[in-house]
Amino acid sequence: MAGWTAGWTPELITYNFMIGACAKAGDCKSAEHWLEEVKKAGLTPDLIAYNSMIDACAKVGKYKWAERWLQEAKKAGWAPNLITYNSVMHACAKVGKYKCAEHWLEEAQKTGLTPNLKTYTCMIKACAIVGNLERAEFWFEEAERKADEKPNAITFGALIEACANSHSMRASHKAEAVARQMLDANILPNTFTYNCLCRAAGRAVAYNFFGFIF
Repeated sequence: MAGWTAGWTPELITYNFMIGACAKAGDCKSAEHWLEEVKKAGLTPDLIAYNSMIDACAKVGKYKWAERWLQEAKKAGWAPNLITYNSVMHACAKVGKYKCAEHWLEEAQKTGLTPNLKTYTCMIKACAIVGNLERAEFWFEEAERKADEKPNAITFGALIEACANSHSMRASHKAEAVARQMLDANILPNTFTYNCLCRAAGRAVAYNFFGFIF
């Protein structure tokens, strides 16, 4: 490709770096461009390349694109791993497509993969976006029982966000209970979670729990 140093032929790892950089920026089109460059160079994209492509889609909630690239990886002979499925679920979560995320979790489990905390956090986030508190609670409980590590600030934050977006009469009390659980676990919220707690339970409650850091 024009722009490379004369006499130097990039290896697959170089292209993967470029795709990964685009993924971090959420630049799907540029990531796709570099994936195509891999093929033009006569190289075969590996699962790392496909995972990075899917991650780029996930960053901006392009879940249909993410699903398409997962299928492309399978067509190319790669077996998607948990990183692959988590990225697709993340894409679904970004736009509140919790049923879609649940579908891909089921698909991952069918292949023998075991969900981790990131998986469950994606599920909670997907439910949170649309204010489905009941389903968010279900997935939080699943995380507590089955995840490879204990819920972290992001996991708790997603559940409080679900409370903030819910129209349930018990959302306020639930948000307060989650905040208390966070304190008991010595987990502090970020600004977004604190604002969600304000929305769900009121500023006085939020300040009572975390006013010492905000």
